[in-house]
Amino acid sequence: MKAKTLPSKSGRNMKTSILVLANVANIFVSSLAYAQVTSDSQLRQSVYDLIAESEKQGLVTRKYLPLQSILTSLTNNGRTAQAQKLSADLILQVSSDFATGQVKADDLDRTHMIPTKKLRKNQLEAVNQYALGQLSPKDLLQILMPKNSYYAGLVKTLQRFQQAISSGQALTASTSLKTIKPSAQDTASILYARFRLALLGYTSDQSTPTLTEELTNAIYSFQVDHKLGADGVLGPASWAILNQDIQALVTKLRLNIDRTRWLPDDLGTNHVFVNLAEQKLKLVLNGQQSMAFKTINGRLDRQTPLLFDSLSHLYLNPTWTVPQSILLKDKIPSFVANPQAVIDLKMDVINDLTGNKEDPFSIDWSRINENYSPYTLVQRPGKHNALGFIKFPLTNPYAIYLHDTNSRELFSNTDRLFSSGCVRLEQPFEFAEKIINSVEWNTDSLRAASEYLSPEATGSTKLRFKAIPVYLFYLTTAVNEDGRTVISKDAYGLDTEMYTVLTEE
Repeated sequence: MKAKTLPSKSGRNMKTSILVLANVANIFVSSLAYAQVTSDSQLRQSVYDLIAESEKQGLVTRKYLPLQSILTSLTNNGRTAQAQKLSADLILQVSSDFATGQVKADDLDRTHMIPTKKLRKNQLEAVNQYALGQLSPKDLLQILMPKNSYYAGLVKTLQRFQQAISSGQALTASTSLKTIKPSAQDTASILYARFRLALLGYTSDQSTPTLTEELTNAIYSFQVDHKLGADGVLGPASWAILNQDIQALVTKLRLNIDRTRWLPDDLGTNHVFVNLAEQKLKLVLNGQQSMAFKTINGRLDRQTPLLFDSLSHLYLNPTWTVPQSILLKDKIPSFVANPQAVIDLKMDVINDLTGNKEDPFSIDWSRINENYSPYTLVQRPGKHNALGFIKFPLTNPYAIYLHDTNSRELFSNTDRLFSSGCVRLEQPFEFAEKIINSVEWNTDSLRAASEYLSPEATGSTKLRFKAIPVYLFYLTTAVNEDGRTVISKDAYGLDTEMYTVLTEE
């Protein structure tokens, strides 16, 4: 979004005319006021300095090259007023992008519930101070930078990459890479493995040309983090991830750093963070990671949307009201072939007009379509239920929530994109115990009240607890609690879509 400017009002004090706050969301800066307190060359140089410093923390600065070219042209042609105005606009634009994201969630063609951030009042004041020459680029960026840990971790990784690139260090393997295992003697491969592991934050003494226990442990941790067969042997599958192109990884880091700018500075002392790309849930309690486990997320044609949401209750032995989209796409074909499938799935067919239950054999299922669907299907509680034994409702309008599953064997898969959009949890009872935080309810009592009921549950139980923020987010590079950067596939294509937005002319 292009920054806007307002002209100075005659008779107004010059210093107070520098900054005009239209509201908490936007700033309107008077470039004419800048002209009287900052020289044209100083203001222009401040633009270049800010862009250069922002690049070190992940901003894709090529986005500003066309405007920089225009600024140079205006300056060379003596069009001072226009150059000053564009300089002011650029300072504001770069500052806003750095704090809130060059790409916004609204720029992408996908469902989400991510509020667009705006510069805060103190940040707007800092932008103005910078334009007046009262702050250095580093000082300004310190005030503007996101404060969430996901941003900080990725910037640290990016800067390791930048340092390696600028140092002239060999960024690619000098020879064909050999498998690193106890009998390994290839010094070049070992040193290169140490170099690449260190870039990602794994403990590795880059001066040691031999295979040591330390290196084996680093390889093992790398394999666990990246969902590889963990044996401490660095073979072809592990090399394929570890030896990715440096510049491609830098681009990936910049895209993910930009996404972390969408996150609030304060995620909450207690919060739930689901990384859809990594297919993993992290529960943070009292500012520390309490547990982490696998998730199953939406398949490629029904992707789980990015959401900032909250969780305040759960249901034991939930019923499942089949969403119309799933009913039409997944269930109707089998019901047309055999209405007995409704009974086998232990579902009740509810007439939407009367509220009465209907016999599935009395319905012409072939007539049901998106324009005529007068029935609601509700699956009764029990081990057959698609939601498993616990449902964790959220508040979004997309009917996306967290839940157990009756297909727990799917968690053994490396890639787990199987759901219709909701997030299935590998450890729902353990998770419930921690967020309920009650002496009455623990993993065993939760199981006893649901999973161990026989022959099946007869009704749902609602349990309330203190609301906790939930973030369904997407990071294909993320730094874990041990400071190690984990690289995930861009299964949902979000990196690709953001790259297109950032590079379009």
